[in-house]
Amino acid sequence: MSWLDRFIKWASGAQDEDSSPSSPHKSGSELEQALEAGRQAQYSESYDVAMRHFENALSIAQTQMDATGEAEVLLHQADVLMAQGEFDKAEKVLSDVQSKAQRTQHRAPLAYALISRGLLAQGRSAYEEARNLYEQGRRHAETIQSQGAQGRAQGHLADIYLIENNSGYAVRLLREAIKLLYESGDTELLPYFQIRLADALIDLEDTSEVMTLLRAAYQQASEEKHIPYRRLTAMRLAKHAYAIGDYATTHQFYKTAFKLFKQEPSSSTVYVDALLEYSQSALQVGEAATARDAAELALTHARTLEDEARIAQAQRELEQAKQSLDDPTREPPEPIVAPMVPSASDEADEANPAMEHIRQAEAEMDQQQYDTAIQTLTEALKVHAENKGSDTESIAIHRLIAQAYLQQFQTEQAIDALKSAQQIAKLSGDKVLSVQLLVQIAEQYAQTGRPGDALHSVDDALLLLSSIQDPTIRQRALRLAGTLYGRRGDIASADAFFDEALKLVQGDDKSKILAAQTHLDYANMLAKTKRPDLAREQIEQAKPDADGGELAAVQGAIEASLGNWSAALAQFEAAYNAKKLNGAPDFETDRAHALVELGRYDEAKPLLQKVLKNAREYRNLGALIEVMLLQSQIMIERGKAASAIDNLGHVLKFAEQAQSPTQQARAYRARSHAHAVEDDREAAQTDWEHASQLAERHSIPLANASWLTDNT
Repeated sequence: MSWLDRFIKWASGAQDEDSSPSSPHKSGSELEQALEAGRQAQYSESYDVAMRHFENALSIAQTQMDATGEAEVLLHQADVLMAQGEFDKAEKVLSDVQSKAQRTQHRAPLAYALISRGLLAQGRSAYEEARNLYEQGRRHAETIQSQGAQGRAQGHLADIYLIENNSGYAVRLLREAIKLLYESGDTELLPYFQIRLADALIDLEDTSEVMTLLRAAYQQASEEKHIPYRRLTAMRLAKHAYAIGDYATTHQFYKTAFKLFKQEPSSSTVYVDALLEYSQSALQVGEAATARDAAELALTHARTLEDEARIAQAQRELEQAKQSLDDPTREPPEPIVAPMVPSASDEADEANPAMEHIRQAEAEMDQQQYDTAIQTLTEALKVHAENKGSDTESIAIHRLIAQAYLQQFQTEQAIDALKSAQQIAKLSGDKVLSVQLLVQIAEQYAQTGRPGDALHSVDDALLLLSSIQDPTIRQRALRLAGTLYGRRGDIASADAFFDEALKLVQGDDKSKILAAQTHLDYANMLAKTKRPDLAREQIEQAKPDADGGELAAVQGAIEASLGNWSAALAQFEAAYNAKKLNGAPDFETDRAHALVELGRYDEAKPLLQKVLKNAREYRNLGALIEVMLLQSQIMIERGKAASAIDNLGHVLKFAEQAQSPTQQARAYRARSHAHAVEDDREAAQTDWEHASQLAERHSIPLANASWLTDNT
C-alpha cells in the first residue's frame, strides 16, 4: 500500500467507508505513476532523477487540488533532501507540511511530518527534541488509527532508548513497531527497524534470533529494490557473521555490500574495519587475491586516518594474503579452538570422592543397571557440590546421566541432563562442548517430534559453531538444521543448509558414509516438501554407500509424495525390516500411513495401537500426533466424523505444543473434512482457511479440500 493510499484512507474527512472515493482515486492514477517513478529513483539513489519525478507529481497534485497527494510528495522530497545531506532544506519542507496539515486538520500527513522532523533532530543529537517529536507523531497516529505512522514513531523512539542504553524497552517498542508496519503494509523502514531490533538483542546478550532478523531485513530490502537498505543490511549482516566467526557469510555479504556502493566511500574507521573483516573472511574461505586487495585498500584508508592500530592490522592481513598467494597450499590461519573436555577417566584423581562415584556408575552402566547408575550419579553430583569440584567433572556427570536415560529411551529426562551440562559448558566458556551438547539436544527433540524446540537448539548451536570452525560438528548441525527448516516450510534456508553440509563432505579424504547420509537426509527433506525429482537426484548420489534401510525409507517417502502408496508401502516395509532395532520402542508410522491411504484400515489398526502405546509410554509427541491424525482419518472414512472432530481437537493442541505447523495444517484439513461430513460447512470452511493460511505461511504441501467444492 502506497503512502497516497494510506493518506486517502486516514486523512481527515476521508475516513468514512461509505463516502465515495472516486475523486481522489480518479486523479490518483497519474499522480501515483509519478510518485512511483520518484520512489524507484530514490531507492536506486538517483536523487536528482527522483526530485524531477516528485516535482512533476507535486505539479499534478496542485493542479488537481489534491492536498493529501501534495503532502505525500513533499514528504518524499524531504526524504531525498535528507539523503543528500540538505538538512536545512528538508526542515523547511517538513515545517511547511506540518503547518498545512495543522491548518487543514489532516492528521496523517501531520504525524509523518513530525516523525521526519524527529529524525532531523536525532541526526543533530538533539535526542530530547527527537523524543518529543516522535511522541507527538505517535499520538496523532493513534488518534486516526494509522498503524503505519504509529509503527514508524515507535521504531524511531526505540532508537532514542537504545542511545540511552535502555535496550530492554527498545526491544519491546521495536517488536510492536515491526508488527504494526507489517499489518499496515508500510514496509519501507522494516529493514532498518529489524536491524535495530537485532542490535538491541545483542546488547541484551540474546542472540538466538539475531541472524534470522538480519537475513529478513536483507530480504525485505532486496524485495523493495532499496539499494541504501540493501547495502546497510548486507554490511550489518556481514559484521555480525564476522563477530560469531561465520566467515563464509561474512565474505558473501561484504562482497554484496561493496558492490552496492556507487562510489568509493570516504575514509572512516567503520569502512576500514569492514575492509579488514572482508580481507580476513576472504582469506578464511580461500580467496587470497580478494583478501590482498581488501587489505591494501584498508591500509590506504588507515594511513589517511593516521590510525596506527589499524595500519598495523592491515599490514598483518596484507602479509598473510601475500603468503597465501605465494604458496597456494598454505592453510589460512587457524581460529583458536578450545580443547575438548576430557572424559571422566582422563581426569581420574584418586583423592576425588566424586570420581569414585563416576567410575562406579560407569561400571553399573556396563552391566545395563541404568537406574542404579543414575542413583550413583545423583550422589556424585552431591559430593561434587560439597567438594566444589570442577566444571569438567560436573559436565561429565550430567552427560553420563543423560546417557543412562537414553539407554532406557527416557528422552525427556535425558534432555534435562544435557541442558544442565550445556549451561555449565556455556558459562565456563567451552564453546566446542557447548555446541556438541546443543546439537545433541536438538537431535533428541527432533526424534521425539518437537521440531520447534529442536530448531531453537540447533540455531543456538549454529551461532556458536561458527566461532569455533569445527567442520565435523558443523556438518552434523547443518544436516539437522536443513531437516528442521524444511519441516517449518523455510525451503530456501533448508536448501542452503544442506548445500553447505554437502560441501563439507566432498573430497576423497572425507567419509563416504557421512556423505551418503547427508544426501539421504536432503532427499528426505525434498520428498517431504514435494520435490521428488530433486530428491531422486540426491538418492542416486547416495546409493553406492548408503545404508539399505535408510535408502528404502527415503525412496518410500518419494513414492508417498507422488501418491504412489503401493510402491511406498513396499519401500517402508523393506526399511522397517532392515533397520528394526532389538529392544527399541517402535515409533514408525510410515507403513500405517500407507495402509490407511490404501484403505486397508484393519491392517493399519494394530500398527497404530503399538505406536500409540509406545508414544504415550516414552512421551514421543511427534509419534502421538501422527497416530492420532491417522486414526482420525479412519474415523471419518468409517462414518465416525463426530469422534474424529473431538480427536482432532486434541491433535491441534499437541501440534501447537510441538510447534509443528505441518501437523497443525494437516489436523485443520482433516477436521474440515469431518465437519463437511457432518454437514457443518461453515466450520469446514473455517478450518480449511486455517489450514491454508498455515500452508501458505510455511510453504507446506497440502492437498485441496474437495469436500468444499463438491456440490453433489
